[in-house]
Amino acid sequence: MTTDKTQPFSAPGYEVLAAVLQRAFDQAADGKGKERHANALPFDKQPMQTIAAAHGVGFLTGQAAKKSQEAHGLPHDRAVAEILGAINYLAGAVIFMEAEAAAKAAAENGKWISWYEDYAPALSVGTLIRFKTADGNTSPSLHPSDISWKRGIHGDAIIAYQVANG
Repeated sequence: MTTDKTQPFSAPGYEVLAAVLQRAFDQAADGKGKERHANALPFDKQPMQTIAAAHGVGFLTGQAAKKSQEAHGLPHDRAVAEILGAINYLAGAVIFMEAEAAAKAAAENGKWISWYEDYAPALSVGTLIRFKTADGNTSPSLHPSDISWKRGIHGDAIIAYQVANG
């Protein structure tokens, strides 16, 4: 049996799982996650991703474990909210891992990743990158945290990066 990928959460027999995942989504998009953590940024650009870049994916899985442990002994509604938060941290871990894998795959193929943000991409600690500016200059290999990220139309605005191959 295959599911219709154009209709999220549409697999027969998985309606209960779909309802839980929808509640986790709602918490992130409209509830506590949005109120306390979003900083008006999309989910994949929120502080959880930049913190993971500084400390590794273990930050995200550790946060999920912490929330799961904290759920024990709480009243039902609060315990459920903590578990839904853990689901969102685990989703953040998947997003971080896949973005990092895509950046490394692009580097292996010598490809540049377009970047127009004023913050560093979320990559694991110790990852070196090169960047291009709007005026065509290319940097040597650097740690993302050592770069003054600029965006815009100015010549020194960063427009792309690639993971350095060593």
